[in-house]
Amino acid sequence: MLDTQGVREQQGFMSLPLMVRANSVIPVESVEDRPDYEYADGVTFHVFALEDGATASARVPALDGSPSTEISVARVCDAIGIKVDGATKPWSVVLRGVEGVALVEGGTAETETNGVRLNPAAPDGALAARL
Repeated sequence: MLDTQGVREQQGFMSLPLMVRANSVIPVESVEDRPDYEYADGVTFHVFALEDGATASARVPALDGSPSTEISVARVCDAIGIKVDGATKPWSVVLRGVEGVALVEGGTAETETNGVRLNPAAPDGALAARL
């Protein structure tokens, strides 16, 4: 990678910088050593810069390409609502760039380097958080 000073760096696939738009959800699967696995099992949905009044969504396909799990995240003021359809396996959400939450309903929260991870109490449950 060439920066503005002309310095070169070698970057691996997993360390390559990724630019993400505000109000985006990017699913990140839990398996990195093979391409064929149940994508929705252990998936983490990374939510980026969700603005007040915005809604963002993402889908995770099944192995055959059919829809498996779909997430919808909405923000109104400091309240974030998360609804997941089709989930039968564990999943979580990381609110990227968020330092903490005041309240979580339907699960638990833990602070990480990249933000706050929300874990639902059950795979088919919804989550709500107050920033």
